[in-house]
Amino acid sequence: MIKRNVKTLILTSMVLFIPMVIGLILWNRLPEQVPSHWDIHGNIDGWSSKAFAVFAIPALLLMLHWLCIIASTMDPKHQNYSDKMFKVVLWICPVIGLILCTLVYGIALGYPLNVEIIL
Repeated sequence: MIKRNVKTLILTSMVLFIPMVIGLILWNRLPEQVPSHWDIHGNIDGWSSKAFAVFAIPALLLMLHWLCIIASTMDPKHQNYSDKMFKVVLWICPVIGLILCTLVYGIALGYPLNVEIIL
């Protein structure tokens, strides 16, 4: 399954680095503490350092991405997965990473984003 999708796997892994690059571009504009968790009503209830948001969140998502891929291929029934379903597994963490980092950076910079609707 991985061999057939190696190009997509490389692309999705690279997409997970986009928030890190954007964070580096925005580094001087970001405050030292950025929001990193919201409650069910969209209120900020957790903060992280700028460095954690820029480096650790994308790195953790990359590790989760690979864990999902490895777990999917180790499943005894993985031969029964359709290629479309495996592509969903390949793209889910990168899409979540882009959305999450957009929220973190946007709210940290003062943009009025509706967390409840986006999440």
